[in-house]
Amino acid sequence: MPLLKKHLKYLISLTHNLKPVIMVGQNGITENILKELEIALDFHELVKIKIAGEEAAGK
Repeated sequence: MPLLKKHLKYLISLTHNLKPVIMVGQNGITENILKELEIALDFHELVKIKIAGEEAAGK
């Protein structure tokens, strides 16, 4: 079931105070990143992901 826009905005607002739990580097999303993401989601439910070289305008 897709998220409603209102619910998505709410979830994004919750992440403003979170520090990134997952860091994606130059190699992109690898099998190890996916495993770590699964573990992080089990533990935190909501995680923030930082992508290397991410520009504010590119979000």
